[in-house]
Amino acid sequence: MIILVLGLILLFIIMNIKHLFNIGFPDYIPIDGLGIIDNLNHTQVLHPYGLMLVILILSKGFYSLASSYYIDRFIATEITYGTVTSIQYSNNRVNNKPLVNLEVKYLELTAIFKDQPGDFGFEFKKGDIIPVKYQKDKPEVAVIPADAIEIMKSHPSNE
Repeated sequence: MIILVLGLILLFIIMNIKHLFNIGFPDYIPIDGLGIIDNLNHTQVLHPYGLMLVILILSKGFYSLASSYYIDRFIATEITYGTVTSIQYSNNRVNNKPLVNLEVKYLELTAIFKDQPGDFGFEFKKGDIIPVKYQKDKPEVAVIPADAIEIMKSHPSNE
């Protein structure tokens, strides 16, 4: 699903860039009898700048989605287990369910993982063990795997 969303955002960015090259940056040529706003609308001087703003906003969204997907799939390949030191409910909600912020101590590091699924707030409590995927050479680049609950069900400490 995330690949479909990333593809659609990338397609929209490319279409806007193509449109920006097609229209270019028109000159402001005032027409007698029209006000400033009407002249701006008629000459469409601000249109390319609006497109650039849309491109920048979509690029930031694309980067945010792609970086978390990329880190989870390709960079964070090692797995370790950390201890939950704090769980706080986030101000953000998805499908009317609150998300949680987890503070986890792992590999002598303490990290805050923001906006994790709300189910983690029910399954894990302070002091519980939780899986953490991290990059081998940089353990500070880490994520909580989406299937953390299933991983913990098969962990030897739960058997």
